[in-house]
Amino acid sequence: CPLELVTCDFQLSGCSRRIARRDRNEHNNENIAYHLGLINKSSVARDQRMALLEKTLRAREMELAQLHKTIEREREDRNEMMQQYDEKIQSLLELFEKKMASNSTDCKRALTGAMLTATNVDKMRRTVDGLSYTMQTVQKEMVDISSMVRLGQLSGGGG
Repeated sequence: CPLELVTCDFQLSGCSRRIARRDRNEHNNENIAYHLGLINKSSVARDQRMALLEKTLRAREMELAQLHKTIEREREDRNEMMQQYDEKIQSLLELFEKKMASNSTDCKRALTGAMLTATNVDKMRRTVDGLSYTMQTVQKEMVDISSMVRLGQLSGGGG
């Protein structure tokens, strides 16, 4: 409809007028300088926003590069620390293995000594048991001899 109110073709540049569709060309021709001013103004504003965005982008890129360097440095530090831990653990494992071998040797010696001691104790026990048995036998014989002497069955002179 030619009388329908429509927005100006330069609305995005800042022209807020609403005009009849049939008057659009006339409006555009009469307002060329105004519209060019709006386009220029919006272009300058866009350029300023772009410059600000580019500046912000460069700052973010620098931050990102710095963060990347920091991460790399921390990764290298962590790798170096892990290598030191690995070396320390390896050293401790070697020391542990040496001590285990030494303890094993010491345990074998102690076990051998304990076995020898047990053998000696067993021999002594048998000797003591044998001596005890011999003592008991001697005591019985002495009691028997004593009884025989009292009963006069044993003569002092001969057999």
